Amino acid sequence: MTPSAATVEFDHVSKRYPESAEPAIRDLSLEVPAGEVTILIGPSGSGKTTAMRMVNRMVDMTAGDIRVDGVSVMDRSPAELRRSMGYAIQQIGLFPHLTVADNVATVPKLLGWDGARVKARVAELLELVGLEPAMAKRYPAQLSGGQRQRIGVARALAADPPLLLMDEPFGAIDPITRSRLQEEFRKLQQHLGKTVVFVTHDIDEALKLGDHIAVLKPGGVLAQYATPEELVRSPADAFVEEFVGVDRMIKRFEWLLDVRRQGQGA
Repeated sequence: MTPSAATVEFDHVSKRYPESAEPAIRDLSLEVPAGEVTILIGPSGSGKTTAMRMVNRMVDMTAGDIRVDGVSVMDRSPAELRRSMGYAIQQIGLFPHLTVADNVATVPKLLGWDGARVKARVAELLELVGLEPAMAKRYPAQLSGGQRQRIGVARALAADPPLLLMDEPFGAIDPITRSRLQEEFRKLQQHLGKTVVFVTHDIDEALKLGDHIAVLKPGGVLAQYATPEELVRSPADAFVEEFVGVDRMIKRFEWLLDVRRQGQGA
């Protein structure tokens, strides 16, 4: 039985690319609690995507360790790891020659699920992400950007993984659709309780969706790891204060409290 959520520990993790004099990630240590959304955020060159991609070994770390539910990712093959985790990205990455149903069914089929179970799971997920059953027979080119993004999330959830990795999953769509998908994702997460590592460059998105936020400085240095409320109330240094937006600090805090109240009432 697959657990519903997993812990993720970054233990003094560093990553240095051969062509670069400076590390992309420098001595990163933090724990992602099970069942929570942890946001990785920072400016370009802060290593946020690299940090996330080391979890499923799309990038291998140079030093340190990453453990998922206490087991080092280096003790498992990259293929095994990736089948055990959901992965949703900004470009969505749907297979254009496959129907929506076949896109969503990709990982369950790799895991050897029987046809009836796959079909039932696809139907369940389309309903979960708010799409009509008729969508199953369409191809990605026949969908809007928002619909493709929902299919990307459905595919990431297909095998009921305990961990979701999401790299700017709502970044390539218009602001109105993006806001709607953020709200739907919050409600979905309240229902599913997955562990989510979520990369974004948008501080409002981070404050809205995150249970914890890791702010990374250029060079992959962790500036602060805190709840959204702590981040807004007590930024660790001038970098975090400027990144969150000191001029809008009070406004952000009031907005954040309102968002949280709405979420609890949903």
